[in-house]
Amino acid sequence: FEIEAGKLAQANGKSQAVKDFGAMMVTEHTKSTAELKTAAGEAGVTPAPAMTAKQQSDLAALKQAGDRFDSLYKT
Repeated sequence: FEIEAGKLAQANGKSQAVKDFGAMMVTEHTKSTAELKTAAGEAGVTPAPAMTAKQQSDLAALKQAGDRFDSLYKT
């Protein structure tokens, strides 16, 4: 969720601070996801590959936020 929301922030954010934060979220969560997948694989655990229903709903709300994107993304 954080990676997809960060991508939306980069594309749809109104303020540079939101765009920059989105970029940082993409970078950091991409890195931590890769590390988690490696650790999980070593432990024989398979992480859930899909977003939860709440995450999907929150992402859909961000996609529809329009001019309210920044305030919704910050919450």
